[in-house]
Amino acid sequence: MPITSEKSDSQLRGLLEETEAFMAERFGHGPCTLADEEVFSPKLEMSETNEQVVISAELPGLEMPDVRVWLHGDLLSISGEKKTKTDYKERHTWLCERSYGSFTRCVRLPADVNAGRITTTLENGILRVCLPHQDVR
Repeated sequence: MPITSEKSDSQLRGLLEETEAFMAERFGHGPCTLADEEVFSPKLEMSETNEQVVISAELPGLEMPDVRVWLHGDLLSISGEKKTKTDYKERHTWLCERSYGSFTRCVRLPADVNAGRITTTLENGILRVCLPHQDVR
């Protein structure tokens, strides 16, 4: 049996409260408790052809104004926010498996790309980023 004291329990409780406050501020929180909530993190796929590197991201429910794509050297970053459109204060929710919140995904590219020719499209919840090679192979 672990040995604890009221002081250590109080410190631990304070640390947990600070952590929850930080997570709520950083990632936001929806109708579920923070412990039950899953932070939205889009799934990615990266492929390469002789002409380009293509990255696809699953972004259901998002539109292009909700998404930011930028390139820093060989690191591509995709960020945005998936917002809930439901007002959970108006009803009692029995189950919540959807995830919401801000996200950032970064991927190191396998080849040099031409930053001036990058194209992005968002159709049917799939973001497609095409990054032409610096020198076509």
